[in-house]
Formats: sequence, C-alpha cells, structure tokens
Amino acid sequence: MKSSITLRRPALALLLACTGVAYADTSPSEPKNALSPRLIPVCAETLYRACGLVDRQGNWAVQPAYSELYANGDIWVAERESHRIDLLDAAGKTISETSLQDIGRFNEGLAAAQDAKGQQYGYIDTKGQFVIPPSYETAGGFSGGLAVVGNTVDGDLKIGVIDRQNHLVVPLGEYEHVDAYAFGLAVVQRGESPVNGGATQLGVIDAHGKLVMPFAERMGLTVVGPGRVLEATSKNHDTIDHYRLLDTQGYELFAVSGDSAVIQDPTEGLSFFTDAEGRTGVLDIQSGHVAVTPRKEWSGGLPFSEGRAWVLLSTGDSGNQVHVLIDRNGKELLRRTGNSIGDFHGGIAAVTDDLGRWGLIDHAGKPMSAFEFYSALAPWSWSEQTPRDGDVMQFTEITSLHDSPQRTVWMNAKGASIVSLEPQACGIQAVHNAKGETIWPANVADTCAAKASSDGSSQAALSDGAKAVLLEAAQRKLQLAKEEDTRNGYEFGPSSGDILIPLGVEWQHGPATIKLDGPATFDLPKGYRYLSPEAVRKLPNDPSPDASLSVALVAPEDGSWIARMVVAQQGYVPTEGVQLDTQRLEQTINYYGARFDIHAPVGSAHMTSMKWLAKPAWDAAHHRLDWGYRYTDMGSPNGGYHYDSHAELNNVTLGRLYAVALQITLSGFDQDQKQAVTGNPLNTLAQGIDFDQGARYEDHQTADATAALGLEGFITGPKPEETKASEDLIIQGMARAEEKRDLHILGLLGRLAILIVPVLTAWGVRRARKASGSSEPTNNG
Repeated sequence: MKSSITLRRPALALLLACTGVAYADTSPSEPKNALSPRLIPVCAETLYRACGLVDRQGNWAVQPAYSELYANGDIWVAERESHRIDLLDAAGKTISETSLQDIGRFNEGLAAAQDAKGQQYGYIDTKGQFVIPPSYETAGGFSGGLAVVGNTVDGDLKIGVIDRQNHLVVPLGEYEHVDAYAFGLAVVQRGESPVNGGATQLGVIDAHGKLVMPFAERMGLTVVGPGRVLEATSKNHDTIDHYRLLDTQGYELFAVSGDSAVIQDPTEGLSFFTDAEGRTGVLDIQSGHVAVTPRKEWSGGLPFSEGRAWVLLSTGDSGNQVHVLIDRNGKELLRRTGNSIGDFHGGIAAVTDDLGRWGLIDHAGKPMSAFEFYSALAPWSWSEQTPRDGDVMQFTEITSLHDSPQRTVWMNAKGASIVSLEPQACGIQAVHNAKGETIWPANVADTCAAKASSDGSSQAALSDGAKAVLLEAAQRKLQLAKEEDTRNGYEFGPSSGDILIPLGVEWQHGPATIKLDGPATFDLPKGYRYLSPEAVRKLPNDPSPDASLSVALVAPEDGSWIARMVVAQQGYVPTEGVQLDTQRLEQTINYYGARFDIHAPVGSAHMTSMKWLAKPAWDAAHHRLDWGYRYTDMGSPNGGYHYDSHAELNNVTLGRLYAVALQITLSGFDQDQKQAVTGNPLNTLAQGIDFDQGARYEDHQTADATAALGLEGFITGPKPEETKASEDLIIQGMARAEEKRDLHILGLLGRLAILIVPVLTAWGVRRARKASGSSEPTNNG
C-alpha cells in the first residue's frame, strides 16, 4: 500500500541515474490498471505454512499446497517449498508442473524462464514449454515483440535485443545497455556509466534497432508514450535540475528547470510536474500541454488511476497531511485528512483517518468499511516484492492474542469480508469464508492438539483425528523433500538419508524371486523394487562401506523410503532361552558411545544417545530379530566438532551360518515425521527371505562355527577398541585425582552399532570420515 504522497513525489525511473544507473529494468513496467484476478491468495499457519487460492465467496479454489502464489498476468506462478514451480490458469487449474528454477513475468504470452540446471534463460509459453530455448544469461520481458537479452562474451556481459523468433534485432554488445522497449522505442546507452554517478551517453532506438534520437550526455532518458521521451539533465553533472518532454526528433514539447523541478512518471497519459517556484500541475504527455495549471498549494501527487489522482496540500492541519482528490481537469472531488493514502482500483481506495487507522472509501469519499485496521496491503503480487493492486484490499488488525497477534481480512469493493485469517490461542491460524465458516484447517481442535504434541507443549493422548493431522503433515514434508531431490537430479537424495541414487537408474520391480548373494532367495512383493549389489556398486555414491559386502537396495514404488539389504556370513548364533533386556541393551549402547578420543590432539569428548522407536523383539518361530531407535552423536573427532542425528529401523533374519539384514535410515530433524509415514515395513519384506535347504537356521550342526557375538551383539555391536582404551585412560585419571565415579554414568549419550557386526564396523568408520571431513580413518567409532 502506498504511503504519503511526499514519499512518491520524486518517483521517476530515470532518477536511478543519480546512483550511477542510467537505465531502468530490462523488463517492461507492470500495467497500472490491469483487471483484478478472480482468485485471491491466502496463506495460513497450522503445523506448517501453506498458501491456496479462494474465490470471491472465500471458498478454496486451490487447496493450500504452495509457499508463494504470484498473479503473473492471467497465469498463476505457484511455488512449492521444494522450489518446484507450477503454472495454474486463471481458475486455479494446474497447467504444468515445471522443473524450472525461475519464471519471470508473462508479457505478450511469453515469460523469461531459467532452466532446470539454473544456468541459462529462455522463454516459455503459458503452457510452461520453451519456445525460445535457454541460451541467455539474462533475459527481460517481451514488449512489442522484442526482448532484451544478454550473454558473456570475452569475459564481459553483452546486451542485445531479440524478436519472438529468437532473431537478433540488436546484436550483442552494440550498446552498453538497452532498456526494455515501450511504445516501440528503447533507451540505449553508449559507453560505461560514471563510477560516481553523473551524466551518461543515452539515445533512443526504434523497433528495427535504428537510432532515432542521437546520443547525448544525459542523467536519464525514459520513453513515456508513443513518440514521447522524458529527458533529465544536470548543469553540474551531479543533481538533476532540468526536465524536458521531447518527441523522437528531439523537439522540445515541455520543460521545467530549477532545484525543485521534477516531472513524475506518467499514468493514464498524465504526469504531475513541479516548476522552479515549487508549484505542482498536471502535464498531458502526448500533446505536451499543461492539463492543469500549476498551483502553489499543491505539493506533488500520486499517479492517476481510474481518472482520479490524489494531491497533497502544502500545509496540513495539526501535523496531519491533507490530501485532495482531483479529476483529469484538476477539479477537486473530495478532501481527506490523514498521513497515508492509496490509489483507486475497482472503485475503492484504502486511506487512513486522522488517527492513522485504515479503511476503505469509494470515489465519492463514502466510507465502505470501518476504520479499524493498522495496515493495508494489495492482496496480489506480480512477483516477489512487486505488489499488484486491484478491487480487493487486505487489512490487518491487532487481536488480544500474544502468540499470533494479527487478524487479517480481505474486503471487496463494497467493504464486505470475502475471507479472514483468524489467530487461535494454540498458535495456529484458521481461515473463515464469507459466511464465517471455517475452511482451514478441517478440524481446529484436532489441529491444535497435534500442534501441541508436535512442539512438545502437551503430552496428552491424541485422538484419531489429531493423529491423522500429524500423519498428513509428515506425508507432506516427505513429499516436498522428494520433490526437491527430483529437482536436484536424485531419485533418492538427502531426504532419504545417506543413500544417494540419481534419476534414471534401472530397478527390478516386483513381484519377482531374486537369488541373493549367499544361500538364500528373496521374494520381492508387488509394489516394491530392488537394486542388485552389482548395480549398487556402480552408483556414483556407493552406499556399500566395503566392496566385499553384498549390499542391495529395496524401496517401495512411491519412493517414500529406501532400505539396505545385506547378506553376511556370521556363523551360528545361539538363541535358546534368549531374553532381551531392553534397559540393559540401552545402557550398553550408551556406554559404548560415551568415551574420549585419545588419538585427538587433545582428549576430546565423544558421546551418543539413543531412544527406542521399536524395542528389540525376537521372533523364535521365524528366527527373526526386529528393533528400531533414534540416535544422536556428538563429539569432536580429530579436534573438530561433529553432530549427527538419525533414526534406524532394523531387521535381521538368521540362517544356519548366514544372516540377511534390512535397514532403513531416516536422517534430519524430522525423523519422527518420516517414521510416522514409513511405519515399519521391514517385517513384510523379511517374510520374503528364504534360506536354501541345508542353510536354514534349524539345519544347524554341532560342528558349525559359532558367531563371535550373540543375538544381543546385532543390536549393541562389540565394545569399541576406543572405549577400552578410554576406560584405561579414565581410570588412570580418576586414580590420580582420587575421584570415585561410576563409569556407567559416562553413558549419557551412546553410539549404536548398525545391523551386523562386520557391516556396522565398516559403516561406523565411513560415517566418522564424513563427519570429520577427512579421507583418513578416525577414532570416533
């Protein structure tokens, strides 16, 4: 929303010359009186922030699924948190889910767009298809069938002009710079701009690239109408003190000079100007005649809109500014007292009263709403930081809630509420339509309960509805992560943990029976896919810690998670009478993780902690062990600092001498959400594992070699050598200090081994290498 007129009085694109920029943008200006979009963007905070589009009754036309929505001409450019950009039509229907990195404003049916790799720009149509291939480093919008583009040549950016067939109308580098075309003309610059500002060699070319206004030293030059150019010059080459309205032959139609002189940007063919005596009048740009005689009591004006414009009186009342609304002939229509005022759009304008409160008025000055709001904004944007005015106004007022203090209302030209954003005591926002019905979230109470649970402010039992809210939020977050992976060229990327798989890898799809490396087969179910150990070793980032290990990958077709499948020879694992004491296992894991890195330059603490996601369970009938945990690792390997947090779901099926292990790793700070979506599917997969005759667990012979560790060793791993050495170091230190402490309390945080002992040792070394940024093995085991 525009503020006081006094802030807009010098608003002129060519005034950029004062800062050393002698040209405006390479894209055309936004149209001033464009038709208002039918739909309105509304963003709300629940467990996450999401934006959708409502119709004029305040009901969803597009459900909240986006992070930003831009009314780009007649097209909606919709950005997701994953940075995916969708194109929607005027009714909110999806046109295209693009892989583009950036989309400019649509002009004449085309928009500059950056390709998926984020390197070059081309031009897309309203279907999101490139009609001019990406081959430019910079690209402006089309105007009159022409667009300004640029590429680096011999280390310097060179600017030129192309037509819709991608033919060069102005060769790259012919001019130092070319402004966007307007009315078939474009301002061009010859030579570099002065380092400290000042005059620049500026001229004007036509649609054929022909120079129609010769170069001359000017502070600024702007095309303002058909065959009309506004020139700014300076006697001292420092401060603009002379403005002239010229035709393309250089004939002077109007001029003002002096320290206070200025000609503002024209709208609707009219422009405010101020002469040397500080009087403000209105100029007809096309004829060059004064449309409204300059008046001493006027002090600048806002652009004309709907045949009306606000001017500021040079004297105010009790410190408040007085604004006068005039028509094209300068006739006074009404007066307002207040410090802020807005243009008319759709027959309404947002203004403040003498207390600074915002409200709506019509052309006659009649209040169309109560004056009770503390801010007013245009509800649409052409692009980021470029508001788009229209026949709806977005007002915000203060509420009594401290956590979410703002209530926002979108009003139409009659002052009626279309939709409102209502803060709730639990910290979320509810969206109400014109009838006052809640349209988001579906259930406020369940969403509040889910919010309290997710942020840890409540430990109360959750209803099924609240659980569903949490699950939906987790599924959404996972989907966004997968979208971002895809944009970055991964089928499984950072969102999947430490397994990176590029797009285009050939998988084997279920149902299928697969011969594993070792005396076992695997029945891959329908809806799942499998990547063999041979294919895994060929990946750019091989997730196998050791080439001697047989590591395959298994994933559902929807790509919501990925699991390692490891086949290893362990020896016979006795399980008769086994009882898994989860408390003792947790203490052991934490103790193994709490130690000092005695090989670091200074004895450096290295500690881990874990929490069960699924307590260890032994299925004696199927010789299967299942467990899951959340794991946090903090320390300073090699004198540095390391923090790692992830969750793992594990399953081991025992054979006579071999074991087949499955593991899902969930990384990042949203492990609980990922685990909620993933569930624990490993038992389902493990049911397809079948050892060959004679290699099954029940085929055990007394002469078989026994595994180095028992069943609990799959969960805890062996005692690390570093832990043994640390124990000796700590005991010596305690003896010298005559301290008595229980070594067991050092297990505040613990390191959890991975699935199978040989596998876990190798994985631990690999993770430590990544954490320390070193290619050499470290001792944070």
